[in-house]
Amino acid sequence: MKRFTYIITLTMIFLFGFVMQAEASWVESVDGEYMYGDFFDNGDIYAKYIGADEDVYIPSEIDGVKIKYFFGIELKGHEWYEQGHVRKITIASSIDTVDSRVNPYELCTNLEEVTYEEGMKIIDDDWFDSVCLRFINVPESTEKIVWSFSRYYEKPVVIRYAGTPEQWEQIEKDIYDPSGVMKVHFSSHKTEKDYGIPASCGENGYRAGVYCQDCKTWTEGHDVVVSNLDHIYTLDSEWEGSAGYLRDGNVLCTCVNCDDSFVRIERYGFTSDSSSLVNSKMTYTGESIKPEVLVKDRLGNILTDERYGENFVDTGDWWAQDYYVECPEHMIGPGRYEVSVVFTGAYFWETGKDVLDFTIAPASPKPTATQTENSITLSWEKAVGATGYRVYSYNPTTKKYTKIASIKDTTYTVKNLNSGTKYYYAVKAYTKDDGTIWGDMSEVLTTATKPAKSTLTVTSTSKGKAILSWTNVSGETGFQVYYKESKDGTYKKYKTYSGNTVKATVSSLTSGKTYYFKVRAYKKADGKTIYGSFSSAKSVKIK
Repeated sequence: MKRFTYIITLTMIFLFGFVMQAEASWVESVDGEYMYGDFFDNGDIYAKYIGADEDVYIPSEIDGVKIKYFFGIELKGHEWYEQGHVRKITIASSIDTVDSRVNPYELCTNLEEVTYEEGMKIIDDDWFDSVCLRFINVPESTEKIVWSFSRYYEKPVVIRYAGTPEQWEQIEKDIYDPSGVMKVHFSSHKTEKDYGIPASCGENGYRAGVYCQDCKTWTEGHDVVVSNLDHIYTLDSEWEGSAGYLRDGNVLCTCVNCDDSFVRIERYGFTSDSSSLVNSKMTYTGESIKPEVLVKDRLGNILTDERYGENFVDTGDWWAQDYYVECPEHMIGPGRYEVSVVFTGAYFWETGKDVLDFTIAPASPKPTATQTENSITLSWEKAVGATGYRVYSYNPTTKKYTKIASIKDTTYTVKNLNSGTKYYYAVKAYTKDDGTIWGDMSEVLTTATKPAKSTLTVTSTSKGKAILSWTNVSGETGFQVYYKESKDGTYKKYKTYSGNTVKATVSSLTSGKTYYFKVRAYKKADGKTIYGSFSSAKSVKIK
């Protein structure tokens, strides 16, 4: 019943203790490690530790003053709740009582071990709040124990009692242990020493310890030692790491911190088709061309002519590239060339090199056209490095090209065509170099022959008017009528008429005056207008 009362009133006691502490007259020790005073003003001297050590000793006297009770821990210059630095506490035998009224271990959240020296009689510690607590060393002189263990304990708390099991049973005990973590170890128990396991790369170890066969738990040490090492591998220089044709490059990797080692494939070898050109044929651009090379190992991983990927351990600058490309210096015009892939880095010892055929084709011409009624003359600028050209007609319905001429000049006239008719042409250049290298086909040029000349007739049968008529011609898109007001005057366009219109009336003319007229057909092709020849001029005197 007393233990439950402690739990319920824990907060009240804690607050009461700090109120009393504020009122108590505390004296700091000469060495600055302790403070002591008559806490309850009854002549009994309490002591508290204010230093920064992990292993704390509470002596029987401080500055010649006898200490009666242990008060607790309070790290100087820190908040009341910042006492997690303490790992071990040893209390001198002359302090015959540890007083639960001040709850001395309340703030020692990382406390691992508590030792009471022989001579202490009453251990009234109250609450152990540290879930790190592993060992409590209890002297044979103990007559009374009052303890409470946190419900959050998961590991055993070993009570190392200096007396016999019979003596332990005689001690007055009020112990609250909700998780059943307390294990009592007696000196008569059979124990076995373990020398521990050192931590290694990536593996935790254990400190040396003592295992009790009767308690079935460790009574000393055997704490986990966390590994702070990672494998750091180096490459054995005597191993062959270079790769080659159907041969992988292997290296022996050995850890500098332990004996762990393994053989790693540093590079996968390559096959007969590992090297290729992204484009084996390119078109001349007017500048030197460096082809793009693609090199893969036997697994299809892309190699690099720069730095290697993340899986590469760089052991020197010469390993930084897998290969480099050699191109002829004169590779600036159309022709056939050899491009060499030279392996380096992890492929350094591979003899020979991959030779790839690369072709530069002449640039594609851009033809233009001039027309007559029965012919079309195509022309274009000379392509650098071109030996000749091939001219094609194109059928937009079937989308097929038909060769009509192979020439070396940059002009070609297509004859015997129909007037006023659309035609489609394309041209491509070629170069002779160990065979024929064809350039790309030009864009299709849409053009047309001129419409035929029309015959014009002009009369005037009404006052102020001229009546015009002309012959229709094949393939025309429309007609244009021009006039002038005197023999030596300048022709002006009167009007444009749509296709198949062959008559027109010109009004608002001056009676008795002579006018001159002419007409021509035109043809629309690919957004351009192709005009036929003018008809013979006709004059008429207006009524």
